[in-house]
Amino acid sequence: AINFLSAVTLTGPVALTTQTGGAGVGTITFSSTLNGGSTLGLTAGTGNVTMSAAVGGITALTSLTISSATNVSLQAVTTTGAVTQTAGSGTTTLNGAMATGSNVSITTGAITLSGAGSINANTGTNDVTLTAQTGAITSGTATTDITANNLYLSAITGIGSATTNPLTTRVSNLQATNSTSGDIRINNTGNLNVFGTGVQNTNGSVYINAASDITLTSPVTATYVELTASGSILDDNDATANDIITSGDARLESISGTLGTYTNPLEVSIGGQLYIGAGGAINSISAIFNGSTSDNLVHLLYNVPGLVIFNNHISGGNVLSQLNQANAQLNPYISNVLPSFIPIHPFIMDNSILEPKRKPFQLISDTK
Repeated sequence: AINFLSAVTLTGPVALTTQTGGAGVGTITFSSTLNGGSTLGLTAGTGNVTMSAAVGGITALTSLTISSATNVSLQAVTTTGAVTQTAGSGTTTLNGAMATGSNVSITTGAITLSGAGSINANTGTNDVTLTAQTGAITSGTATTDITANNLYLSAITGIGSATTNPLTTRVSNLQATNSTSGDIRINNTGNLNVFGTGVQNTNGSVYINAASDITLTSPVTATYVELTASGSILDDNDATANDIITSGDARLESISGTLGTYTNPLEVSIGGQLYIGAGGAINSISAIFNGSTSDNLVHLLYNVPGLVIFNNHISGGNVLSQLNQANAQLNPYISNVLPSFIPIHPFIMDNSILEPKRKPFQLISDTK
């Protein structure tokens, strides 16, 4: 074991390695502060790495690398370069704010952001990769848990801590995978793009809330999917790939925007029912989908301001005057037969009404 009882200042690159063996044999402990503009590498084998005070609080380290450990416990960490843990078998716990000048990559059994524990990768311009090989990635109480450009998450038993404590992020691009149990729960500030292999939860649900738009460059796949955007939920122009894939229900809500656009519908494969809400409309359309659901319907959470279109069928909307207006753009004769003053409720209509007529409708008159 290696123990530093008082403050440590690095004057050059340092690499510490302990032997493996019985309990505590490989332990590396810093009981006080650690500073110095140099690199630090730690190899603890089956032992633990514990930093009980701030690292780089006065003079930032160049980088911090942990090559092996069982459990790792860190307080506040500041580096001008990367923070990397390449292997671990226990839990890595971040108890303070980690601010780096480059990427952050942590691979271990489970990852816990405790209390004010958070990660900021170069003020959000670099990437964060968190891989929990046997457990979960859980959130603390920081306003923002992770700030990064690209965020890659992989866990076995969940991402985000239950209903009341999701992982809070400020990232541009998200890729996340969870495989055995638990849910994926993420609240993001700013526009969020699902990219890479997408967001996948084999045996659980996915809940993503974004304080702006959500763009689905890659699919969200789970037993249940719930996406909420303060703006819109959009497709990225891939007309053939499914954006939402579930074995159960899905709930999509764009509070002030739309779900898809007329030129770029959302593609869905929903094993259960699809529930939607939208606060905006573009070209009189609030939501537009192609794909399948268990009942071939779209269920509205509340009245939406524009039309809802599913597989080229009008599925619902707010007032018939908007339906009449949109239909009239496709077939000017429709406006003669659909009164504009009758309010409507969610319904399914066959799209034959939108097909151009060979002859216009004629009014019958008894005058000669």
